[in-house]
Amino acid sequence: MKRIYVLSFSLIIFASFLRSEEPDTLILGRALIFGAELTGPVIYAIDNNVVNYEGYAALRLNQKYFLVTEAGYGSYKYEQYNYKSESKGMFIRLGTDINLLKPRKRIGNNYVGIGFRYGLSIFKQETPWYKYENYWGELESSIPGEMVH
Repeated sequence: MKRIYVLSFSLIIFASFLRSEEPDTLILGRALIFGAELTGPVIYAIDNNVVNYEGYAALRLNQKYFLVTEAGYGSYKYEQYNYKSESKGMFIRLGTDINLLKPRKRIGNNYVGIGFRYGLSIFKQETPWYKYENYWGELESSIPGEMVH
């Protein structure tokens, strides 16, 4: 029995010397990352009054910092018995993301981060018609489209 313990203890020590002690940290270089928002076309298939397309591009500078550009187009229409409203336009956002995790070989290249963005948008909003009724009568008119940002 004593020999079995000595033999198993010797095997454990020998196996620990055989393991390579390579570092567990991944070194990540620059990379371009592209993506698109998938919910916009899905929502449009359900309700064709709402259109939203969005995409992004990110440049990984190293394993911690990313430069990000996001751009998109949106359109919204709503009509009720007494008015109709429309809005459409484009936007762009520029910023950075910071990865809070250190990439490790055993768990992969995961990302948990925080980001900062600055955005610009140009939209046109209009009310092609509206109708107002009260005690003294009825009024029908429209509000012409204006570019807003």
